[in-house]
Amino acid sequence: MAKTILIVDDSSSLRTVVKLALTRAGYEVLEAADGLEGLAQLDQRAAST
Repeated sequence: MAKTILIVDDSSSLRTVVKLALTRAGYEVLEAADGLEGLAQLDQRAAST
């Protein structure tokens, strides 16, 4: 099972580059544009497990 990393940054292009690199390294990647969206991603993921 791959480790999961949450990327939070307001730059979509930066998130894309970082996500690509981490995905190629074998990580599952979640993205968020700001802190609130990041927390929502974590809440949603915790609720589904």
